[in-house]
Amino acid sequence: QQRLYPGRVGMRCVYCANCKSRATKAAFYPIRLKNIYRETCAWQRIHFKKCDMVPRHVRQKYEHLKKTDLSRGKVRFWESSARKIGLMNNPERDD
Repeated sequence: QQRLYPGRVGMRCVYCANCKSRATKAAFYPIRLKNIYRETCAWQRIHFKKCDMVPRHVRQKYEHLKKTDLSRGKVRFWESSARKIGLMNNPERDD
């Protein structure tokens, strides 16, 4: 179980968010911006591939982008994108 506190941002599967039964790792809460990429990869491996609520066309688009998008796999890209939308590390955390 992840420690939650006010202001902590989490990511959740939009397709099963309101379902009573969800596949594993339907939501995650990165501790630092640099962890967003790694945790998203884990989410894709663990949840996205097993979630019955994800529409087929979304899975197909994912597979296409996985093969063609050159920006994937760059931690700095994910971290800078998070900063651009206003996310930041918690200054009170010492790790």
